[in-house]
Amino acid sequence: MWRFSLNFDADYSAILPAPRLPGMRMRSRPPANQARKPTSDMPEVLRKVLHYYRVFKDTSKLQGRAYAFKRSAAFISTRLRARMGQRRIGEIRRTDAAKDIIRLVSTLPKAPTARPLLLIISDLQIRQCIHYRVDQKLRVLESIGVKAQFVRPDEIGHVASLLPFAGTVIIYRTVVPAKQIEEMKAAGIRVIFEFDDLVVGAEAVRKSGILGEITDNQGKNLCQLADQFLATAQLCDEIIVSTDFLGQLYERPAHGLAGKPIHVIPNFLERDCDAAEQGMVWTFAYTTPSGSIRSELEMLKAFLRSYDAVVDHSWSILVMGNPLAATELTQAGFQRGRIETLPFAEYDDYIQRIGSAGCVLIPLSDTPFNASKTPIRAMDAALAGTTAIFSPVGAFAQIHKELNSHALTVDHEDWSGAGTYAGSVFEARDIYVRGLQRAVNKLYGPQTARQSYHDLFVERFGLPACEASKTEWSA
Repeated sequence: MWRFSLNFDADYSAILPAPRLPGMRMRSRPPANQARKPTSDMPEVLRKVLHYYRVFKDTSKLQGRAYAFKRSAAFISTRLRARMGQRRIGEIRRTDAAKDIIRLVSTLPKAPTARPLLLIISDLQIRQCIHYRVDQKLRVLESIGVKAQFVRPDEIGHVASLLPFAGTVIIYRTVVPAKQIEEMKAAGIRVIFEFDDLVVGAEAVRKSGILGEITDNQGKNLCQLADQFLATAQLCDEIIVSTDFLGQLYERPAHGLAGKPIHVIPNFLERDCDAAEQGMVWTFAYTTPSGSIRSELEMLKAFLRSYDAVVDHSWSILVMGNPLAATELTQAGFQRGRIETLPFAEYDDYIQRIGSAGCVLIPLSDTPFNASKTPIRAMDAALAGTTAIFSPVGAFAQIHKELNSHALTVDHEDWSGAGTYAGSVFEARDIYVRGLQRAVNKLYGPQTARQSYHDLFVERFGLPACEASKTEWSA
């Protein structure tokens, strides 16, 4: 259970000694001939000092009390020097000046940070999701000058130490107890629930089409988790999703989030797609890590069979990070095709490898679950300097619209014959690569990312941004 509070009225003077500020002489008792004069600001000073002590002690669980007092004193001294000009605290000896110091300490901010922090809390283990929804978010926010930090909910001490600094908390695909959310909201923190797949609410999951792709036991667990996500989301102030489809879906009353502000922040690329074409090592590539791909595999095998039937040369397909797909394709018995497998690699290595494929294949059935996805595989293909044949489902349809060409898109019911004309894509591959790169740069490039983040987090949520960073990316 997280323990944090912005209530500074508690009196801890009986259990903690007052810290010593650098350069200041402190006596354990007043001289016998001098009565102690009460100071009206002293209780507030004590509360502030003890608050800083608790914050710094929680921040570093292994350092202990001495470290916390040292950090508290250093923080107070730094802020006092800034307010008092060039005079050193150690040079202040007069009684009136000491009173000034007490008054200044009483007016210091309650959290030792210049700007409110955006805190992201998540326990999700899916690497691709963390890359786009956490790591990428931290980097884009930093590029526009917004302070943000990621923490796992099981790091109790770390969470407790950061919450007093937070103006906004994003809970990403994680179940958080109601009591903890209510404590955040009572402290004036804006709490946002974020998700990037159709995974919130069992009713929505049952209608998504995903249950036919997984086992009954997996479906049961998914629905249970979806209802837990929904309960957490309903307690939050606002919602962030990754696609327009998800935003429109959860605006409907049937799915439990109607009436809450819902914002769309897609997955983006952090550099422009301008890679040159590489030599072809593999004819095709297939790169999803998902296990819920029964319909995808049937469409993929039908495409490859039609391609295998019309070509008079050997061909190959690279399968990355999906043993199920590798096994299914190997057992399909293509006459001229060769199946090569590689595990998923670090992102840059993964991009380099799929760039050596002539074309990335992305077959998708037209279901709500697939319509809710961002077109990551097409984005990765463009970044790698290759092209893709894909189903125009959900956000993939936006790329199709930008392409102004039907050569790279195949409706889900047409994959069984689409392999017969795949050769035309290879004949004009350079043209299709450039077209895909232009479309992806426009919809999901770094400039679009920074503008979208600025519009939501700075303009809508009011988070302060560093002007230097803003000038740099908007120039």
